[in-house]
Amino acid sequence: MTTIRTIAHAPHAVQTLAAVVAHQGGWDEGLIVAGPLLVIVGLLWLARYRAAKLEHPQPPADNATPSSDS
Repeated sequence: MTTIRTIAHAPHAVQTLAAVVAHQGGWDEGLIVAGPLLVIVGLLWLARYRAAKLEHPQPPADNATPSSDS
């Protein structure tokens, strides 16, 4: 468990970082919630995009077969 006494022995940069993170007004907790939600929304969007693509496949291009108009 981190206590004030153990933080006092840490280098100055670590002390500063700990103070900044500890007093951010809750934005870091918001990121902890928003990060996984954004990942889930992104995965759902990707799944819906792929499912729609499977429902309406593109017809194959006729450029690969030689035409008989010659």
